[in-house]
Amino acid sequence: MGKKAKAKKIRREEQQQVEHPDKKSFLSKIVETGKRSGKKALPTSKKAMQIYSGLFSLIMLALLISAGYLFFQNTFRPQPIAKLLPADGTVALFEINTDFEHNQLRKSFNLLSGHPQYSRKNFISILEKVTDLSYLTEIEPWLGRQAGMALLSDKKENKIHKVYFFEYLSKKSFEEILVAEKGKKVDGRIYEIEGPRYVSLLGDYAIFADSKEALKITLDHSKSGRLYDSREYRRIDGNLPLIRTAFFYLDFSNLDGNFFQEFPFLSEKGLTFEVIQPFLKIFNAEGMSLIALEDNFAVQNFLSLDREFIKNMKPWGNKENYSANLASYVSPSSLVFWGGKNLENQMDRFTSIISGGDRSIIDDLDYTLDYDVKKYFGQETTFKKNISPLFKNEFALAVNKKDQRTIYKVLIEVADKKNDALQLHELANSFAAIGAYFEPKVVEYTLPDGTVGKEIIAVPEEIVKNEIPYKNHTIYELQLGKDDKGIYYSIFNDVAAIANDLDSVKESIDFSIDGNGSLRASPLFSQEISPLLVSTDDVSYFNIAELLPVFGMVDSVSSGRSYLDDGIGTVNYINIKK
Repeated sequence: MGKKAKAKKIRREEQQQVEHPDKKSFLSKIVETGKRSGKKALPTSKKAMQIYSGLFSLIMLALLISAGYLFFQNTFRPQPIAKLLPADGTVALFEINTDFEHNQLRKSFNLLSGHPQYSRKNFISILEKVTDLSYLTEIEPWLGRQAGMALLSDKKENKIHKVYFFEYLSKKSFEEILVAEKGKKVDGRIYEIEGPRYVSLLGDYAIFADSKEALKITLDHSKSGRLYDSREYRRIDGNLPLIRTAFFYLDFSNLDGNFFQEFPFLSEKGLTFEVIQPFLKIFNAEGMSLIALEDNFAVQNFLSLDREFIKNMKPWGNKENYSANLASYVSPSSLVFWGGKNLENQMDRFTSIISGGDRSIIDDLDYTLDYDVKKYFGQETTFKKNISPLFKNEFALAVNKKDQRTIYKVLIEVADKKNDALQLHELANSFAAIGAYFEPKVVEYTLPDGTVGKEIIAVPEEIVKNEIPYKNHTIYELQLGKDDKGIYYSIFNDVAAIANDLDSVKESIDFSIDGNGSLRASPLFSQEISPLLVSTDDVSYFNIAELLPVFGMVDSVSSGRSYLDDGIGTVNYINIKK
């Protein structure tokens, strides 16, 4: 606008104000009204525009994020198979990445390169076996990014159906295979091909099954809705990563006897529907994602629990994060390391879960625990009154081997050095006074007919308490009987170390002076334990190669567990042998 035009506009507005003194702009009236009423006046037009502009930007940002999420869901992520399954009757779902160019599958095959049974070749063989098609000519032309298997419980037939899903990128290519296989439509959208096998198309997937009934259950979820929309599945899906090699989902509410009949090896191992039934009161669903990293696999797990059960568990999770400081007093060669905070809370959660929330079972477990405590420490001693307070801060258990002996070491962060030390000494004295150490002895006796018999009986052995000085500290020994067995403990740096081996306690004292050689200072800790400490209630490490060599391909496993508002989350790092 030029200077002359601007001047004319100003004169015109002044003239209008003279002719119509009561006529004011809408904004001016609001500002003036605010002044008269004592209310805070609205911002000037410039400031208002800034606020409106900011709100508009926030709205646009929210729309952009929503659009981006939908774009990711539909473009980069395969359609979840749960969107095709009925909520009622779906017992389990397994999904696996089938995009051989995807980074997750490449990393997976690289990590498993030393184990031919998990090679790409064997993976393709499984695809061919399930579909009864040739991969190169009949699967590869249409196969998409994901395949899966669902277990569906058929209440009418009292059986479990297996249904297989394969995403197709080219519907036309798959339909050509149907024609080549002489597929004929037998029931609505269901085709029968040689085998006989039954095939249908739903969403972005080709679905294979051995029976029409299985496909009918899959195609008809009008009564119960989709599994994807169920509360149980949404809680699992919302707590696990989307970028993964594989995914597993188990719905406890749909578990029944049919499942265990379908997999008899579970019953052979003692796992039956009757055994797990008490847990179904508190377990809703469980999900697990397998993620391939550069050097190992991560398995992220979420167990969805009944909210009322969690609500009644107080406290459920720790308010402060666990930091595994006691790893500073443990050798990196330990076969097992488990640590956490507040042992009483840990045990309360454990007993509540394994009892299914049944108060009578919890009371029985508490009684059994106190029975053993009284047996070794006297009738006046109870777990909650005398032992639990020692473990209210950080604690740890380490297991190692020495000359074919298993060495156990317990570490406790001492809260009140004077009182806790006194309590520890009192427990040791009670243990020594009770003499609750029994050595098996073979005793011969003669029966009335002259026959000489032998019997193994438990003979109480004397417990002798000694003190052993070591590097300005005192190690207390409880010598068990005449053999070279004993329990040793010492208190230093606000830490109590208790072990069944003298050298193990000395080792912890050495680490308190120079911790450079400890587990916490090792690459093992920084690579496999430290990443788990972001928000965990306890962590564990197992050297599987030494402990359970039967699991030939697994080298070690480290885990971190978190007790959340709606369930238990676990992150595991699995190292595979090269």
